[in-house]
Amino acid sequence: MRDFPNNHLAGMTIFSVLLLLPSFTPPVFATTLIDQPFKKMVHEAEQIFEGVVTSKHSERSKNGKTMYTFVQFSELSPIKGNIEESTITLRLEGGQAGNNRLSVEGMPEFNEGEKVIVFVRKQITDKTICPILGWEEGQFKIKFDPEFNKETIEDGLGRKITDYDANKGELITAAGPRVDRPTPIPVNGTTDKLVVQQEQPNDSNRISKEDFILKIQEIMKEADKNQPQGISGAGTDEGTPYSLDQSSEETEAVSPPGVNK
Repeated sequence: MRDFPNNHLAGMTIFSVLLLLPSFTPPVFATTLIDQPFKKMVHEAEQIFEGVVTSKHSERSKNGKTMYTFVQFSELSPIKGNIEESTITLRLEGGQAGNNRLSVEGMPEFNEGEKVIVFVRKQITDKTICPILGWEEGQFKIKFDPEFNKETIEDGLGRKITDYDANKGELITAAGPRVDRPTPIPVNGTTDKLVVQQEQPNDSNRISKEDFILKIQEIMKEADKNQPQGISGAGTDEGTPYSLDQSSEETEAVSPPGVNK
């Protein structure tokens, strides 16, 4: 999995697509990727919730230097952390408003009406480009699969989740688990000729939404067991829903960019 340290971004180059007004000069950032397993994602998320995308809109910042997209979620069901409000709105950098467009590679894409599970990162400020942990890797889409007659899970890259590898702490997709290197296989009992055995795609199963959430809860409980007595672990974190005063975007005040209404 890919993640970005809380104090700064790591992991990709952000590209600005200049379909913008002349006065709009978006920033360009270069960063370095850090791989991280799903298990660590669960540990490091401040909040994890299931919800429905009810609306999204994009607008230029007041100083005209960037573009933001505000995505609102409702029908919330917390998986990690507490959520008291009926909706949550997260602010992501990038988007399109009129003829102005700013594209950010790796930024999660949301569509109105879709059901999702979202991992929210810690230490969000008004300078945070993406409040979702791991960017698109902290976004999971819930889709009904008629073949399996159940709600299933896709990751932010559109890959279908089939299982969870507890030994590696990683999700397995329909394209097969991550393979570090091919395995040489002897041919005709000799190593004079070697063929490479690639792991074949596993498209015979889908993890259900319920099982996916159960895996998250199991990881949280495991973290609690490993915590010294008297210290709250990952399974008992009480994440605080975030709010952002949009008028403060040009100030130095720290205002988290998730908006709760």
